[in-house]
Amino acid sequence: MRISAKAPSADLMQIASLLADTKSAGSVRPKDCSDCLQYIVEIQVEQPLVWHLNDLNLEGSGLEGLVKALMTLMDRALSGQLKA
Repeated sequence: MRISAKAPSADLMQIASLLADTKSAGSVRPKDCSDCLQYIVEIQVEQPLVWHLNDLNLEGSGLEGLVKALMTLMDRALSGQLKA
């Protein structure tokens, strides 16, 4: 399934400010968790930034706010609350 939606400008501004905060997020030590949600955050700037996270290492990673904002936006798109 593929869903396309336009994010409201308020959401985009929130995500942009959270992205600015990712520069201070260091590398995250992976933790094994067979039944956790897995998150891959990949940002394309001068050089790609990639973090592999799960429910065990998300908190305190510096990326928790960004992941939660993106998940909320995704949930709204999937539920049809955002227009294409």
